[in-house]
Amino acid sequence: MDRTSRSVDLGTAKPAHAQILSNLNWRLHGGIEQPLASTAHYYSFGPSLGFDVHHPLKNDKLSIGLGVDWDYLNTNVLYPTPVTNMWRYRAEFEANVAGDQQDGKVFLSAVVGAGGTTVYSHKFYLVSRPQDYTFDGDRLRQTSLTGTGGLRLGFKSPDGITWWLSGKVNVTPMNQFNKDALRELAKQKLDALGSAMNASIQLGVSL
Repeated sequence: MDRTSRSVDLGTAKPAHAQILSNLNWRLHGGIEQPLASTAHYYSFGPSLGFDVHHPLKNDKLSIGLGVDWDYLNTNVLYPTPVTNMWRYRAEFEANVAGDQQDGKVFLSAVVGAGGTTVYSHKFYLVSRPQDYTFDGDRLRQTSLTGTGGLRLGFKSPDGITWWLSGKVNVTPMNQFNKDALRELAKQKLDALGSAMNASIQLGVSL
């Protein structure tokens, strides 16, 4: 009796696991990242790449997932702020707010998420920092919590491929060294940067 029930349990576990994997929605995104507010004084726009995977929770109207993005902020044309990479990773909820993703051709979703951002810039040199022949330069470096929110417009092409146009806003607090370094590089002519705020626009496709 024990052996029979054990074999039944093992037999049903694999199909359930396979069903979960088959319900996952995978997407790849690419576009641009635009600095906002005071961040726009220090940086200009750059490329943005993203990847996410979601699992539906209820009637395909709500899903939970994980997202990863790479944003590349270019230096400001007036001030020698360093080109900066931002690696973002988060858990997110996505809720369908208009249209039917299963049967419709156009649908709209709202996205909200929380996670972290790792900041890593190109090298730069500060006048205020003591330097000698062993000094190899400074970088903006930190990992901080990040909040994300936005909208995704989905549409199905005649060949059945689902495309996504996503707009998101990310807010990342900057540590004190990074804020002071950026102010010094800008010769104290810009407003102090408290948090890095950026908006991304990406075109994506379901895989």
